[in-house]
Amino acid sequence: MNLVYACVFFQDGYCQLAELLLKSFAFTNPISSDIHFLVLCNEKFQQRIETLMKSLHIRGNTWVMEFDTIPTAAMARLQIFDYPSIGQYSKILYVDCDVLITGELKDLFALDLDEKLYGLMEGNTKDDMWGARLFRQGNPKIPAMCSGVLLFQPNSKIKTLFRNVKDHMNHYRNKDKLPCYDQPFLIYHAIELGVLENAALDGLVQNNPKSLGTQVVSHFPLWPGHYEYKIHDILAFLKLMVTETPKVHDGMQSIWKRVYLKKRKFLCSDKTELCFDKGTINGSPYSFCEKNMITFQDEKDKKCFIRFDSAFEQCIFFETNESTAEFFEPKTAHRIPFHSPIYYICSLGGVASKWLEEQLQENGPVYHVHSRVLPEELEYVVNGQFTGKKIPMEERERYHLLVLEQDPVMAILDVFDNPTHLMTLGCHTCPDIFDVVRAQTDLYNIEEFYQKYRESSLPFIWTSVDKVINNVDNIWKYLNINSVSSSPKFHCPYEIGEVIDLNQIEAYQSKPSRVKKENLACRRHYFQSCNVVLRTIEDVDQLVFLKPGQWVGMERIILQYDFKKLEHWFSFIKYPFSVQIIDSDEDSCCFSVRSENIKWLQKHPWVQHIVAENWIGGCQEKVVPIPIGLCSRTFDCLEEFLASEQSKPSFGEKKCRVSVTFAHMLHQRSNGEPTSSGFLPEREDALSILREDPLVDILEPMTFTAYLAHYNEYQFTASPLGNGVDCHRTWEALLRGTIPIVKKGPLDYLYACHDFPIVIVDEWSDISEENLKEWATMLAPKFAKLGPFTRTHLLQQALLSSEEFFFAENRITT
Repeated sequence: MNLVYACVFFQDGYCQLAELLLKSFAFTNPISSDIHFLVLCNEKFQQRIETLMKSLHIRGNTWVMEFDTIPTAAMARLQIFDYPSIGQYSKILYVDCDVLITGELKDLFALDLDEKLYGLMEGNTKDDMWGARLFRQGNPKIPAMCSGVLLFQPNSKIKTLFRNVKDHMNHYRNKDKLPCYDQPFLIYHAIELGVLENAALDGLVQNNPKSLGTQVVSHFPLWPGHYEYKIHDILAFLKLMVTETPKVHDGMQSIWKRVYLKKRKFLCSDKTELCFDKGTINGSPYSFCEKNMITFQDEKDKKCFIRFDSAFEQCIFFETNESTAEFFEPKTAHRIPFHSPIYYICSLGGVASKWLEEQLQENGPVYHVHSRVLPEELEYVVNGQFTGKKIPMEERERYHLLVLEQDPVMAILDVFDNPTHLMTLGCHTCPDIFDVVRAQTDLYNIEEFYQKYRESSLPFIWTSVDKVINNVDNIWKYLNINSVSSSPKFHCPYEIGEVIDLNQIEAYQSKPSRVKKENLACRRHYFQSCNVVLRTIEDVDQLVFLKPGQWVGMERIILQYDFKKLEHWFSFIKYPFSVQIIDSDEDSCCFSVRSENIKWLQKHPWVQHIVAENWIGGCQEKVVPIPIGLCSRTFDCLEEFLASEQSKPSFGEKKCRVSVTFAHMLHQRSNGEPTSSGFLPEREDALSILREDPLVDILEPMTFTAYLAHYNEYQFTASPLGNGVDCHRTWEALLRGTIPIVKKGPLDYLYACHDFPIVIVDEWSDISEENLKEWATMLAPKFAKLGPFTRTHLLQQALLSSEEFFFAENRITT
């Protein structure tokens, strides 16, 4: 792998030269070539350079350095051996910013190099510009070289050369100034070390060329700092270069057009399309300059070039603009289906429509529509409004019309403080958010906007970000996508106390109607059932979207923080709501929720219910325990197992024995530290007793699928406490028709109020042949009476239960 590097500091003009250098490299070299490009620059230019590199598909990086003076910045290129990735490059080419790459650099890098510094012959050592003053005696007075283009291997000799030059320049700093900064020092020390080579680059590198010849690097040296003269010469040569770009002969033209660009379409970064059909691009003729590059005149009579990758899947579009110093106006493009879809996303804004655009733009152009006036027939859109120009009937099947709904409050807080956006939406009085809060009225007419789309005869598909993320109604198929990225998090730009009253406006309380699949109870689905989810303390600003009567889902971990911030945000909510406390749906450990963590929530006058898994606080005001449910990490495997299962034996066909599947799970911490929950010793105690019981089978470790299948053989399984008081095993066993045996504890109320077929024992030694038969007779019929094991059903059961069931005396209910 080879490296090209350049340096740009201080002057904007030189950054502009560096941009032309990068554009010329992309113009003349293959896309995604194995040549890396490194630009040494200060922080001021970093983003500008990196953005251009990305848009040109250049495999490159920036290396940020800060210098106080131009002379010290001039030594930056000598620090290349300090670059962390220097070891991966075979050959290195340094170029000044006043350089254009005018051919493929593979020819330059193909040279067989020795341990020398290669440059283009220029000047003589009898002149100060080439080191005369540094030769105290014995000046050889030989041809020197220009240091604006240097080729070398990263070997010890060149490293020594660069170090010697830096040391000499630092020592010389207060003496008489030499011209051309470090060039005289480079030539002097290269001659001293015997590494100067100024003949090999002849023909491949040329200074101040007047025509496009065999050179692959064209250098335009003038006195340092004279940007205005350099740019004049460089732009003049670029004009010459695009004019004289050769074309392949006609016979090859017709072959390549049929082979590489027959019925192909590309989508540019500015949403314009490049359509190749019948030897034309968008109806205009084009010609191949080489196998992967074409040229044509656009409708504005500008000369354009397109460079393709080797597979003709990606390309860079170069539009020439000779009247500007940028000269090339490049944009990237990627291939799309020839009859690619076109998307209209209709919304008020603030509904993550930009995120949806990112998911769709690889397939075809995306347009945002904010119009309140809808046409009878489909029209083109400009600046968010229908234009009155009808789309031809034969084209309409390409158009996908989406109405993207979202919580109106989220839309308001995201973009409705922008007068320009409000004007686009037809809100000509431009009310601000505080006007709406004071009036407690929908001054933006949001409901009216959506009603227009409901009444329209156009074939709109109504969806939302949630629906797209969860592929509700198989929306991905309609959108022609296979996956989506995580939606961006929204952070409220206002204090919650300033805008929380938006939720009480009637027009903002209705949410998009969506039918959610009632999934089996597990943490993943517990979170999905909540209207607002707080996973970290930074998420508390999401409370601004909580509507009256809705649910807040909180990860248990945030209860460990200082309650003051939580209390502050919750204190602004002045309408009924409920809270659900859950461990992370990706966490492998569960810990118990204690009463001291939620006292501040119990005191909140508007909190109706506090639903908690792993609850050990006993009977408490507002607190509703709920099963931990199934494990999120293994849920997909569980669903696959249930879907593939042909049949399962009846309860009577199973062995009247007890399985133990936790013998290998006594210590869950991989680092050897003791668990903080204090419940894992329960497993050790249980195992010490159950090992001696002839009715118990201690099973070896197995796959999760085999674990699920083993329940087809056993009527009972032992389920002691885990990291928390609840255990996934209990609920997996119930789902598979096996009776869990648990020890008396704080969840007895939970088992009793749901009337689950669960055995609660005082001691593990209570297991006997007689008791197993009795428990089987009493509890097996309850499997037929169990309702759906979903969060909705379990929560309804829990909310209806009364406090008298907590710690029920009768452990086994009939």
